[in-house]
Amino acid sequence: MAEDTTTTSTEDQQEGLERLLADERSLRSFTEQVLDCRQIELEVAEVENKKLLKKIDQLTRELSESKAQLLDAQAQVKSKDRNLQEAGDQIFRLQSQREDITESDARDAYKALCDKIQRWVENRLPITLEAVSSGQSKKPPPAQATKFLSLLREPAKRCLSVNLGDEYHVVAAIMYYLWLAFFSKPFYCPLDDSTEDATLLWLLGIESAMAKSRSRTNRKISGRGYLVMLTGESQMPSNAANGEAKPCWR
Repeated sequence: MAEDTTTTSTEDQQEGLERLLADERSLRSFTEQVLDCRQIELEVAEVENKKLLKKIDQLTRELSESKAQLLDAQAQVKSKDRNLQEAGDQIFRLQSQREDITESDARDAYKALCDKIQRWVENRLPITLEAVSSGQSKKPPPAQATKFLSLLREPAKRCLSVNLGDEYHVVAAIMYYLWLAFFSKPFYCPLDDSTEDATLLWLLGIESAMAKSRSRTNRKISGRGYLVMLTGESQMPSNAANGEAKPCWR
């Protein structure tokens, strides 16, 4: 009976050890699975870290290149600013020194200009009208007449037939031209926009146009009717056959 008891106890111990061994095996298997999963996660993380490191290296290189480009651009800007300043200084040195005038001096100069224009018209206009009346001057083309009449304002055009009004019309046209070419501009500039004496040539052209207006006709026209005739000629088309304008009073 004692042997049976001993045998039973030994079997119990053996079963307990087997269960313990099975539990240890299960725990070891679970631990190995966990470790394997963790190892896989670490490997994936390491790959991602390598990618991130490469990206950081690339961005670092791009940042360095951008900084170098920025420094180069800043150097170019400084160089261009210096060149611009030097060019401005050079232009300023090359400009002729012009003394500023006072408002009183400007009024006196403008009055002197008006007086000179008035005297010029008084001296030249009678001679021109006489040459036109005697047939010694040629008739201007419509383009010249139109150019002159474009400088007359509408009230003046309505008064072209007024007796002894030619002098005032010519002076007004010259002054209006000077205003357009010079006084209306916001900054100092010469009368001529080129190196040629365009202003003087234009003024001489007015005289020539006035002298040519009746040269090819046998009629005498008084000074009062001369500007009226210019109005008509400026509105007539050119004759393609002989290159002459067709006066409206024929």
